[in-house]
Amino acid sequence: MSKFFFFFILILAGSTVGHSSGFAGDSLELIADAKRQGEQIVLTVTGRTAPKFHLYSVHPQGEFGPKPTRLILEQPEFQAVGTLKESQPKLMLDQALGDNYLIHQGEFWVAQVYKSKPFTGAIRGYLFYQLCDNLICLTPVKQPFEAKIH
Repeated sequence: MSKFFFFFILILAGSTVGHSSGFAGDSLELIADAKRQGEQIVLTVTGRTAPKFHLYSVHPQGEFGPKPTRLILEQPEFQAVGTLKESQPKLMLDQALGDNYLIHQGEFWVAQVYKSKPFTGAIRGYLFYQLCDNLICLTPVKQPFEAKIH
């Protein structure tokens, strides 16, 4: 009986670990776009979650809530103007965390206005997010992006 139980636990652990690690590499499609508007640049990152998965709003959600999605640039010459904007999140009961949270599921976008000195080249950074379904949350990820300014 104990060998059967141990074998069953190994199968469950292996399938969960395999699913999480296999999913994390291609879990979110990102497209970044940077448009110059005078002395400012508007950076918009559009993404799409896999079916049944969601990520959290850019706004903090309580003391013990999930980590908010963030947009972080690698170049210090860009200064954020205002707050990070996002597509309309929806309120959902997250059974994995046991509470209602603002989430994005399917297609979403985040956008930030930046002020910079004259700059040619590309903006590089990453989107920090955590994907969950209603049973598990994957490890938070920093997914890189690059956008040429036009």
